[in-house]
Amino acid sequence: MQQHSVDSEDADSAFAIKCRFIQSYFNHDWAKRFERTGNRSSSENARVWQQQDMGGRMWEGLFLELGFPKLSYSGNGTNDELQVRRNVLGGLVRVLAAEYIGMAGRVIRMVEIEAGGGDRFFDIKVRAGVKAHLEYHAEDGHVHLHWDEPARFEFSSGLEDVENLLEEQYSRVKKMVLHKLDAPVNAYLHNVRINLQALPDNNAQYMLIGVLYSASSTKVPQTYPLSAAYNVNLGFNEKYFTGLTLGLAPADKNWVLGLFLPPGSWVMSGRPEKYETTFHRCSYSSNSLSGVNESRASAAAWRLNPASQIFATGARRILLTLSPAAASAQWALEGEALGTLEKEGADYYYTPPVKMNPTAHYNEGTELQVAPAYRASVSNPVGVDKIKVAVGNDVAYSTLVTNKVFPTHLIRVATSGAQLKLTLWYYSNREGKELQVPANDITWRVVAGDGVVSEEGVLTPGVDPCSTVVGIDERYPDEWRWGITILPFPLIGAEYVASFIQGEAKS
Repeated sequence: MQQHSVDSEDADSAFAIKCRFIQSYFNHDWAKRFERTGNRSSSENARVWQQQDMGGRMWEGLFLELGFPKLSYSGNGTNDELQVRRNVLGGLVRVLAAEYIGMAGRVIRMVEIEAGGGDRFFDIKVRAGVKAHLEYHAEDGHVHLHWDEPARFEFSSGLEDVENLLEEQYSRVKKMVLHKLDAPVNAYLHNVRINLQALPDNNAQYMLIGVLYSASSTKVPQTYPLSAAYNVNLGFNEKYFTGLTLGLAPADKNWVLGLFLPPGSWVMSGRPEKYETTFHRCSYSSNSLSGVNESRASAAAWRLNPASQIFATGARRILLTLSPAAASAQWALEGEALGTLEKEGADYYYTPPVKMNPTAHYNEGTELQVAPAYRASVSNPVGVDKIKVAVGNDVAYSTLVTNKVFPTHLIRVATSGAQLKLTLWYYSNREGKELQVPANDITWRVVAGDGVVSEEGVLTPGVDPCSTVVGIDERYPDEWRWGITILPFPLIGAEYVASFIQGEAKS
């Protein structure tokens, strides 16, 4: 098989892998995978997360989840364009948190989940060629698209509420997660850059793809193994794949296609064959994917907001909203029914309890910043109400928790793998610093939602999008020394919940 003529083979020595790929195959493979999984929710999806200071020690976090992408490349080596289409899964999630006075950290007080429905998508169009490239880093396992020049955005109907969020996010970071790959065997592939550029004057039939060990180079291959109908050829550099000199195919022979195509799209179908001084050609055949659509991301038909909220005794009433609205909806107040549910016209309102009976008594002589209540005066630090709305066979809930006494401690959160690890802290006036409660002295309670917290403080979520968790310091059995927070997990990724509660900037 012939290869393109070259002036210098040394010019390509920096490439670990190179190929001339048929442009229509590139676009087709992404389109087929998008058809199958563009509406599927998974941990590999891109997520949009922003937080902002609302003033008054309050912070807002906004969250969106996106489906698997569809890439399409157009151009003939000049004015090339790369377009990415993504579906928006579900509705916008809004999280409201309050800074804990006197300690570093926040308490999530409210979660709202907007109803999502229909096919809602947006397109990002960027200048391609040397103006854009892909990167893979084994540390997080994601393939990212990076671009240099301002992108153009187009939105389908139904995204009016999140257009600004999406455009601001991607205009600022100029990169996007595409998909996730397991770490390769070859350490040279742990951090790579992938350059893509159409061949000039070829009627947009072919594109050059080069995988570079260097993340800063804008070069494209000058030589490449030719590809033909029904198969493509990749050139592997024996400098990075030493087994080639023994006639052995690279261990990551199929994995490497996932650097610029949906994983699993092509498989190696022949033995390596040397065709340049240091390059060996490997042939690939398409690994046809079924056209049957996979299940779409599950989304509740109805959303009741707030989905979860924490109140202080005597707080103002709030408006409850059902989306989409339904005149036939049946509303009910369940749980301890400490508050009241009222209807005014077509609107429903919830009012937290005005006061608690019996009245709590507090120990004013402790080292804590906030005086703890005596347990003898109040049997439980919180009360829980639930609003249930039924529309036919569909049901939506809102869980509303009222603090009967003042929290004295702060729950902090860190990631533990893909889970959340909870710890309980307080500020000691006597010591003049923050102190952590030993894990074996804490009782964890999930007072709303169906998550479970282990004795070690690891939260295992259930099917509910949120869990409201109470941590109790049991070293003082006569007093309520405790903290509370809402944990919107698995609704939001663990890393975002942890950074938001800790007060870290993460986008």
